[in-house]
Amino acid sequence: MGHAEHVSIVAAPLEFAFDYATDYRNAPDWMFGLTRLVPMSDKVREKGAVFDTDVRIGSTPLLVEAIEWVANSAVTMKSIRGIEGQVRWTFRALPGNRTEIKTTVDYRVGFGIAGRALGALIKAMTATAIRHSDKHVRTNVETLYRQAQVA
Repeated sequence: MGHAEHVSIVAAPLEFAFDYATDYRNAPDWMFGLTRLVPMSDKVREKGAVFDTDVRIGSTPLLVEAIEWVANSAVTMKSIRGIEGQVRWTFRALPGNRTEIKTTVDYRVGFGIAGRALGALIKAMTATAIRHSDKHVRTNVETLYRQAQVA
């Protein structure tokens, strides 16, 4: 099983950062490789929400489900079609209107030579995706927060 973690500090209050990062309509603006995230049920911001995506790993688009949703605290999305894996984001308020966002990615690939090769490729892609996503979610949240303070 592959695993990656990353911690980021965002210069915005917890509620603001959580609301932006967990709104599916914003995800294509900050999440690496994501061009489309479409709700497949009436649930969109709670446990049990299911989304079809245009993030492609191999030839299968991912279908993901929220298996955890705790307001202003944590969201875990698990793949229910495509590469087996999950992403968990935890949010923690910090002094000075800042928020810590921790991203944890776990994934499983097949066994044997092909599985090891795919695992190495996914590990490299995961590191790039986390860095890209971190930079963009941080920049977007901080920019929108500053704009909201001026308005």
